[in-house]
Amino acid sequence: MRLSRQTLGPKFSEGARQLWLFLARHRWTQADAAREMGLPSGQLSKILYGERKPGREWATKFQERAKIKPALWDQEPLELFAPPAAPKAARAA
Repeated sequence: MRLSRQTLGPKFSEGARQLWLFLARHRWTQADAAREMGLPSGQLSKILYGERKPGREWATKFQERAKIKPALWDQEPLELFAPPAAPKAARAA
């Protein structure tokens, strides 16, 4: 059985939602994104799931690489979002 996180943390933001969309557009896995951006995969996972926000250095890198404005990491998500492993009912909510 494969375990995948199905919930978002307290720091999930519009920046994190935009990062998920960026990964989907590029058809990247989290491992692909971590490798391409030079970020440890565990740190990227924490950022994607809202367990932490990127620091200034990484917010700048995300802006350069994914066009995510640093201010978006402090903004509530503009749309509902459920992680890819969430049950279909949660994604449709």
